[in-house]
Amino acid sequence: MIRFSFTAFAMLIGTSLCWPVQAQMIAPLPVVVTDKEGVPSVREPVGPTLHAPSPSSLDSTHCLSFTTALRLATGHSPERTLAQAEQQIARARLKQERGTGLPSLSAYARAADGDTGLVDGRTNTQSGLIASQRIFDFDQGHFRMKAARERSRAALFKIVDASTQARIKAGETYLDILEARERLAAARRRESRFTELSNGVDRRLETGLITKATASSILAEAASASAQRVEVELAMETAQIEIGLLTGNTQSLCGKTDDVNKTLDLPPVVMHGPFDSLSAAMAAPDVKAAMAMRDAALADLETSRRLQRPVISIKGIGAYQYDELLKRWEFAKKIGLDIEMPLYSGGSYGGERDEARARAASAAGDIQRLTRNYRRQLEQGIQRIHALGDVASARDEAVAAQRDEVAAVREQFERGLRPYQDYERAEADLAQSEVSSIAAHYAALRERLQVLALLGLLPAKMH
Repeated sequence: MIRFSFTAFAMLIGTSLCWPVQAQMIAPLPVVVTDKEGVPSVREPVGPTLHAPSPSSLDSTHCLSFTTALRLATGHSPERTLAQAEQQIARARLKQERGTGLPSLSAYARAADGDTGLVDGRTNTQSGLIASQRIFDFDQGHFRMKAARERSRAALFKIVDASTQARIKAGETYLDILEARERLAAARRRESRFTELSNGVDRRLETGLITKATASSILAEAASASAQRVEVELAMETAQIEIGLLTGNTQSLCGKTDDVNKTLDLPPVVMHGPFDSLSAAMAAPDVKAAMAMRDAALADLETSRRLQRPVISIKGIGAYQYDELLKRWEFAKKIGLDIEMPLYSGGSYGGERDEARARAASAAGDIQRLTRNYRRQLEQGIQRIHALGDVASARDEAVAAQRDEVAAVREQFERGLRPYQDYERAEADLAQSEVSSIAAHYAALRERLQVLALLGLLPAKMH
């Protein structure tokens, strides 16, 4: 440590570093801004709901709409709460780094006995204040601040991503319930047909219209139809419990209304026009979080390159010390310049630089991975929406035709013109087609939900 004395004390005041950041989203995701001290924050009007809405904000129709379920899920997501805690940790670390560049003041008191003048006279009995200020460190403090700020930005984007995932989960569960309702309606229709048929088994046996084996088959199919209906009811009840846990709302669902179709309606430019998935990927919250982590890693790399450069600071000491010779207290002061520069550490500084360089490369690779995954999900999702729409239309036509076939075969069976096995096969084909048609419709809706989530277009705030 080299120390120089000065006759005057010059205090250098550094201005706070500002790093205005705006998240350039292509969709209404929360915009990350900075306050006057450069600390990132979420601007509420365009971001997701940060708190669960009050009961007065729920649907006045006494049922849970699709959009309300999506908005409620944000405020009830534990993953989002964890992401918020991580962001608070990042802000605290940013505050710590900011403090290292500001003047520091500490008090001390010592009691000693012996010769005076040793170790700057501080072995004397004394009490005073020490003030210090770093004035130049080859931008080490700047890059430490930048790294902390970028990590805070990354934490904010992770909050956005957690909110989006919560809405996706709620939306999928809502669609599960609607799909189960339609499957339940189909199962009940099938059960009703076989129940009606089984009620006439004794009459047909007495008149010799059917054999005992056929009667057993009819009763077995009626029981099977009842079991299938119970299974669908169980699936629906399970999904209803799940939506209650995800939203904190116990209202029944409003059903498949225009609200669902309107909410999941994609912009024409996405469905029918040339669409730049790369630009969309650059606006995705998880990609932006990875980009912020890459910038933080690069800042750490710059910091590691400056670890062996001098750090210059000003230090001032003012104290009252007891003079053993004069037997009295005297005021003493000292102002000086500290220059500190590490010279050798056995390779630890080189290892720190290598680690920072590797972390920067890893962060860059993570951006490429996330961007590729995002584009794959988006482009393939759009294609699946088109294909599933065509599949659903074809399945609907098949269901309509098979319903007519079932009605015709049933009538012929009642007249004794067709065996029961023909009716049983027609019923089985109809049941399979109805399930496939319903599944195709809701698979398309789920793909729309995923694509809208990728684009950040899902409802986020309560009105």
